[in-house]
Amino acid sequence: MFQPKSGERYDMPAVFGPSMFRDVTLVPELEMISTSFVTTREAADSLLPNYYRLAAGDPVIYVNRLTYRGIDYLGGREYREIVIGVDSVFDNGKERLEAPYMAMVWVSEIAALLAGREIQGYPKLHADMPPITEEGDSRRFEASEYGTTLVKGVVTNLVQLPDSALAKLKAARDTSHSFGWKYIPGVGDQPDVDYPTFLTMHWDYKKAWTGNGEVRFETPDDKAAPSSGRIARTLAEFPVKERRRAFVTVASAEIHRRAVRRLVP
Repeated sequence: MFQPKSGERYDMPAVFGPSMFRDVTLVPELEMISTSFVTTREAADSLLPNYYRLAAGDPVIYVNRLTYRGIDYLGGREYREIVIGVDSVFDNGKERLEAPYMAMVWVSEIAALLAGREIQGYPKLHADMPPITEEGDSRRFEASEYGTTLVKGVVTNLVQLPDSALAKLKAARDTSHSFGWKYIPGVGDQPDVDYPTFLTMHWDYKKAWTGNGEVRFETPDDKAAPSSGRIARTLAEFPVKERRRAFVTVASAEIHRRAVRRLVP
């Protein structure tokens, strides 16, 4: 009979041994396209679970397309993500934290999906993502489900940051944090797990560019996109009051799973 060892982390199916996910995953190369737009506070607030509230200032929605290359638990392969985030605040009266809340994450590989959902509390769903298309000073990306497009993005007029600006970026943003929400439904009416999480990642920026960015969410019905159609349709309705400058970077990174914190409301 299988008995989990105390102090070991397991993933289902647990009977085959401890977790395949290491405490720290080193990402030799991480490419990110970050686009963002200002929406209404009502729209942005609809993405937040009750553990968080919107940060002060303009409610900005981030739509980031990432490629993680050389991943250990994928045998050196890569995976791709599109992350939807909004700047948020956690405050329980004793501790106050500010970070983006990850409201939605589309991911191309199932193993990366499981690591984010089961350990970190990221709301990940699978989507197909072709490689980023490079055309001169522009980059294009998209995601789809069963051949139906969910989202498309483009950045244009990219200008590379000089070494002096890159050095300031490296000094200011070498560590990033984000909020998650670990929610697992139960077999009855009550959830088995329901709590907020705080995550840590370290970046080492190699190159960076800025430019103009635009993203568009499609409106497929539930037959065409049964898992993500309602998500794309919801985001397509968000008012776009202003588009912010896009940011593109190539970096290396470290994902620290043991640094994930369970926050106490």
